[in-house]
Amino acid sequence: ENNPKILVFGDSHALSLLPTFDNALNDIERAGVFVGTSGCVPFLSIYSLRDDQNINNCHLLNERVKKFIIQNKINTIFLIARWSYYTNKNYKSKDTSYLALSPYSQKNIETSREAFKFGLKNTIASYDDLGIEIILVSQVPQQKFDPLKAYFYSDLHKTLIEDLSISREEHINLQNYTNNLFEKSTAKILDFSSDLCDKNRCNIGNNKESFYHDDDHLSVIGSKRLV
Repeated sequence: ENNPKILVFGDSHALSLLPTFDNALNDIERAGVFVGTSGCVPFLSIYSLRDDQNINNCHLLNERVKKFIIQNKINTIFLIARWSYYTNKNYKSKDTSYLALSPYSQKNIETSREAFKFGLKNTIASYDDLGIEIILVSQVPQQKFDPLKAYFYSDLHKTLIEDLSISREEHINLQNYTNNLFEKSTAKILDFSSDLCDKNRCNIGNNKESFYHDDDHLSVIGSKRLV
């Protein structure tokens, strides 16, 4: 189409789901626009405290995306990110990208969570006022092992790859903070957990192929499972 009405926006997790949306939209003969860059949460009115903001300005990117949405009369937005990356310590003590309400704030979890909550609320309100539908895509399960190491260990020790995969309970616990905020919002939520997890485990892959590119990004194979 000359005038796509769907926009997919987010950080590198959005990029890893690009095959999902590309295939799904092709199947129904619809067009979409993708915008994204690593480490940029797709929320208005907040700032990333990453060291690269002089050249990779997340605050400005969000403002530009909003203008693009208005100018091009986009009516549906999918927001995708590694949400816990901005609010939790994850499984590694230093694995956090801090947010703030000012680019000069201190880096800490409390400030980052405050900015995250404000950004979520303000973003939904801003697009609601414009009559634009927002769909929040829940974070895919994050693994504890890189798949290359997991498959090597599995082969070396004759261990099932499922036994090296994250438990469903651990996945839920890691996402608990952000998912609670999403559920209290007025936005629609798209959660792929049931497609990536069984009753007990969220598997890295199977004995033929990996569903992950690294410990938290899906591979192209994993992404296409969600179409």
